[in-house]
Amino acid sequence: MNRNLRTSLASLLLLASLVLGITSCGSSGSRVRFVSADFTFQGNVDILIDNRVVNTNIAYGAGTSYQSISSGARKLEVRPTGSTSSGTDYINTTLNVQGSSDTTVVLDYSGGSVATPFTDKNSAPSSGILIRAIHAASFLGPLDIYMIQQNQGISGLSPQFPNVGFNTATNKYQPLQDGSWEIVFTSAGTQNIVRDTGTTIPSLSTGAIRTVVAVNTLNGSPGYVVLTDR
Repeated sequence: MNRNLRTSLASLLLLASLVLGITSCGSSGSRVRFVSADFTFQGNVDILIDNRVVNTNIAYGAGTSYQSISSGARKLEVRPTGSTSSGTDYINTTLNVQGSSDTTVVLDYSGGSVATPFTDKNSAPSSGILIRAIHAASFLGPLDIYMIQQNQGISGLSPQFPNVGFNTATNKYQPLQDGSWEIVFTSAGTQNIVRDTGTTIPSLSTGAIRTVVAVNTLNGSPGYVVLTDR
């Protein structure tokens, strides 16, 4: 076998091994982020995917940014910050990740610590903006959700999303015009406001997408988290 042929075969074998390695780890193009909303966590937490720390020192009521993740069945662990033992895990479960997808995972408490995934839809609208809301405030019952222009008030209005249950999201991203928007959560069937983003969301321009997560008002949390989808 001449030298050039040996070199070509070696290159092909190397390429094949790289392809197999990539395939075994799942396809690329997926992203995941987390929101810490479990009131039973004792302090800040670390998040591990497949035994590797991917987020550290996450406070209650905080959200992470997106990070790349391989599709397929991924091992998810949530444990006290700094702990190296799986025996301290608050959550130890499997996260099923779809290919070429974005996912928000809410860490919350529902008779036990749970990790609830929500599929994000981050295709840019051709005009205006999109906003979605998630109810992750375990101390509250069902909520009505209003998306209004800032300082408009909800008197006389009907919620775009009535009776949203705990650990669920609005059934769609609401299309809205460019501008400054306020997300108001009330007890279902009433206009008793329990969460309100007020003027904290900056003015949004065409193509922007946001997710607002209602959480319990603990440890200085204002009771909501605003996530930047796009």
